[in-house]
Order: sequence, then C-alpha cells, then structure tokens
Amino acid sequence: MKKLIGISFFAIVLALFVFLNDEDMSVSEKVEIIQASNNEMPKNEEALKQTKQDTKEVHQYVPFPVNAPSKEECLDIDVKRNRLNDQFESDLDASAYRLLNQGDDPNDIADAIWDAYGWHKAQDWYYNARILQAIDAKQAFFKKLQNSDALLEKFTNLDQSIKLPNFERELEVIWSNYQFIDVEKAIIDGKSDEEILELLIQKFTSVPHTILNDPYVSPLSSLSLSLVKARRYSLAAKVLTKYPNLVRRDSRFESRLQVTILQEIGLAEVLKSEKISDVISLIKASNASKEAIYYPHVEMRFFNNEAVKETLLSLQKKGIDVNYIHTNDTKPEALNVNLNIPNRSLPADSQAKLDLCEVKKDWWQTRQLKHQALKQFEKSKFIEQLTTSPESSYCETMVDSFKGIESLVKQKDFKALSIIKNYIRENNITSLDAVSLEDFAGIKLSKLDRDVLVLLLSEQYLASNEYSHQEILNRFKAVNLTVSNEHLYILPMFIRNGDVVTLWLDEIAPSSEEVSLLLNSLSEEAYFDKFSLVEKKFGDTVKTTDLDYFYFFLKDFSGLSFSFGGNSASRQNQSFVEYFQQNGYRVEDHHRRVMFKHKESNAEDYRFLVNAFPDLEISTVPEYFEVNCL
Repeated sequence: MKKLIGISFFAIVLALFVFLNDEDMSVSEKVEIIQASNNEMPKNEEALKQTKQDTKEVHQYVPFPVNAPSKEECLDIDVKRNRLNDQFESDLDASAYRLLNQGDDPNDIADAIWDAYGWHKAQDWYYNARILQAIDAKQAFFKKLQNSDALLEKFTNLDQSIKLPNFERELEVIWSNYQFIDVEKAIIDGKSDEEILELLIQKFTSVPHTILNDPYVSPLSSLSLSLVKARRYSLAAKVLTKYPNLVRRDSRFESRLQVTILQEIGLAEVLKSEKISDVISLIKASNASKEAIYYPHVEMRFFNNEAVKETLLSLQKKGIDVNYIHTNDTKPEALNVNLNIPNRSLPADSQAKLDLCEVKKDWWQTRQLKHQALKQFEKSKFIEQLTTSPESSYCETMVDSFKGIESLVKQKDFKALSIIKNYIRENNITSLDAVSLEDFAGIKLSKLDRDVLVLLLSEQYLASNEYSHQEILNRFKAVNLTVSNEHLYILPMFIRNGDVVTLWLDEIAPSSEEVSLLLNSLSEEAYFDKFSLVEKKFGDTVKTTDLDYFYFFLKDFSGLSFSFGGNSASRQNQSFVEYFQQNGYRVEDHHRRVMFKHKESNAEDYRFLVNAFPDLEISTVPEYFEVNCL
C-alpha cells in the first residue's frame, strides 16, 4: 500500500515509539528566555493563519512541459552534476582541513563552509573539529579506556588524512562499554529522578567531570536525548543542569542538542496537554546560555523538522519565547578565511537542460494533491476535474477508514509495540516458546490497540515457521485474544508481512468499504494469492465502484518486482494480468492518467502493460493529476 499509506507500518511505529512515563503536573511556572527575532514567528501569526484559512488559494495551472528533456537525459545530466558536486565537496574538505591544521579558528572555517556549501555541512564539520580538539586535549584519559584502540589509531594517523576525520563512531564504541540496562529498567519502573541520576553518577565514577561536562566527547549528550525521548523531561533537565557545558553555546554552530530536544518535544505533543512544568524546566536547562539557536527549517516529507517550529509556536503561546534564527535564508555576515576552491559547474547548455528537467519535476509535484487540500483552492476548471474525479470520490467513500489509518500512524506512543518490547526485555524472551499469550490477554487496552497487538503477535508466530495457521489460531483463541470487527481498516497495513491477513479471514466480518480497501491494497502491492483468497470470501460484499482493482494494479506496477522478488513476484504480476484479461477491464480517464505517468517515468513498465492491455496505449498528453487520500 505504498501510495495510500505512504511508508511501511513498521517504519512508522519504530520511528515513533517512546516509553510512556508521564507524571501528573500542572503548569506552575512561566519562564521568559529571550524574545524571538522580530523577523521570525511574528506575534500576530495566529491572525495571519486565520486570514490564510479564510482566503482561497489559486492553483497555478501550467501545461505539461513537452519540450523538456526525457527522463533518461535528465538522469544523465543529474549524474554529471552530482559528480561535480562530489568533486567540489572533496576540494572543500581538503581546504578546510588544511586551514584547521594551519591554526585557523574552526568557527571561521565553518562560516566559510556554510557560505560555500550550506548549514548542515558546516555544522557537522564544526562538531568534528571540536571533537578532534577535545580528544587532543584529553589523550591521557582515552589511552586508559577499553575499546579506545580504534580512536587512538585514527588520531595517531591524522597526518595521513586529507580531510577532517569523524570520531563519533569511535566514541560510541568507547562509551558502549558502560552498560545502561539498569538505567533503562529504572526508567521503565518509574524510579524517581534522584534515584536514576544517582545511578548515572555511580556508573561514571571513573570518568573525570571535565570529560562528562565536555559537549563533544561526553556520553551524557546522547543520554540526555534518550531521556527526552522517554519523556523524562525533568530528569534530562537535571542532567543538563549538573553538566551545564553540554548546552554551552560559544558558537552559532553549537545548537544541535537544543534543536533535537525541541524536535522531540514537538513529536511527543506534550505541549498540547497541561503537564508541561517538566518541559519548562528542560527548556530552561537546555537554553541556559540564552544565545540564539540557529537551525535550518526542513520541510522534506518524512525528513522534516516541523516539530521544532511547532514546539516554538506552542511555547510562545504559553509566554515562553526562545530566541532562534533560521539558517535557510541567511549567510555569515563576513568571512575571515578563504577556502580557495575552484569553481565546478555544468556547461551552459547542460545547465539549461537541467533547468528544464527541474521545471518538469516541479510540474509533476503540482499535479499531486491531497484530497483534503482541494478545499483550499479557488474554483477552476482544473480543480473541478479533481474534485469530481473517481479518485476524489474514492477518498470520500473511504473517509472513515482513512481517518482511522491517519490517526493510528500519527500516534507518538504506540502502545502495542511498547508492550511487546517491554515484555521481551523484562522476561528475557529468546524464543516464542517462552511467550505466554495469556500475559498479553490480561493487559487492559483499547480495542484498537488490542487489535494491533494481536496482529503484531500473529506476525511473530507466522514468521517463526514453527506453527500451522490452525495452531496459531488455537493459541490465540484459547486466551480470547482475537481480532475484533471494529477496526479492520488496519489490515492493509499488514499485507507485506506474511500471511497475517489471511490467517484471520475466517474470523472476521469486514464492511464493504474495508473489503474494498483491502482488495485495492493487495492489487496495488501485487499480492495475487492473498487477493484471490479475500475476493473469493468477501468479493460479493463490495459495493464501492469509484476505483477498480485494475486501477490500483496499474497505479503502482513496477517491473523492479521481477528482479527483486524473483519468480514469485513475476508469478503474482502475471496472475493479475491473466485475471484482468479473463474477467475483462474497461479503460477510463483515471487509468490513462496512471499510464501517462508510467510512460514518462519508466518506459519498460509502460511497454509491458501496453503489451498486456493494448487499450492502455497513450497517444496524446492527458489531463494528468493524482489525488492522494492521505
């Protein structure tokens, strides 16, 4: 279900998992840190936001750029550009390292890197430079430690390196010698801040305070972030208060820890509740130096840091202003060093073609819209086509299911996964034979969380290949741990994971919409064997006809499956082809839209589908668009 859900179920739940350990706290204090920059986050942002909601946007209609280079040409030029960028970065690394060895200030060198290559590269380089200097100053200590051979060898061979080495991995190896199982257990058991802090102090009795208080080599920087992720905000604040240099900011590049803390607070959405006094103490501790926090605002899907902005806005509403500066549109005011890097750029004609490639890329993006976002646009012929399309109608029909999926994948504290992980850890589980389903059956959960728990556990039993389907069902039924009929829209999230869906087919009674969603998902992922089983059992109950199985099979068809999935994937695709050829299919505008995308993006996939279904041949440019339900 690549397009409907976006990313795999496990990628979502693993990324969003945190330990649950909130304490009941009221808002008992209000802290002023520094007024936000005048040109950032204005006080009337809410008014501006409301105005934006009241004003409809005009969708800028642009025809397809027929004169743009082909996909193959664009890829070829892009490869050449990337090679030039790699050469430029190598030149930059060598020049920056040479300047550092000459004794230039790392802050000045990082400014020059920021100006030439961007903030991320500059900040990473700055931290590596400071780590190198910290190791140099504390060699005697590191020589005494276990697991320090790799770090010391790299440090000894600095003169053989043409660029600044990265020591972060070697430091991780060194600090991994200090086991934190007892600390993790204390957190899970809900021990007090004082008890856990004492555990940490005892663990590092052999480590000098100067090491623990050093922001570049201390293990406590990453540990404090782990505490934030575990929502032990007051404990993280106590660690940062005891070791204040961890959040010292003598340079604008020294704000990595603060930005990550703000990101984690936003992801946890804790500021939407009233239990924020611990968060306030953490903000105080992490922003003690009161210098501006520099950070880039990243809007890339799945890799964005929107949570930082959300945290800053939420804090401001509560009277807490954090001074920050976006680095997106700023550059250093003046440079004190010159990197002297040769210019490496494409020839003018290649750059012109690359610009056209970008135009084409932007065009595709403007034609992919979320169903919910359609309401924000002024009426136009094109917008009307979208809102009256079968794609939009399908989203409307399935609105309840998609709302349920969206709400589930947005959970920041995934209870079912948390319960399984804690159970395995606390009981030292090494095999399924040691698992007691009765233990899980006794846990009080919402019906949705219980259903997810059942499906996750089912997956583990299926993956072991030690039990038949009936044996697995018998085990679950014996303790009354089964899938309910109330949240069957979650089944498509498990279709890539063995036979989890088909295992429970005889035990469920899905609605027409849920059957349709499941069959469409199986078509989209080309799992014909499971599709056939589900259709035989529930196909007659399907009433929705906005989009057919044929559309979903075409939508995400990929010839790559033949290479990566071997004969099985090839057989599944071929089975779908034969199914549609035997049962008949009708080509409509929405089928032509997905075929146009195949034609422009992958000629081999397009040709395969046209050979199988000649009516899908595209001779003219259709009015292409894509409506995403999520």
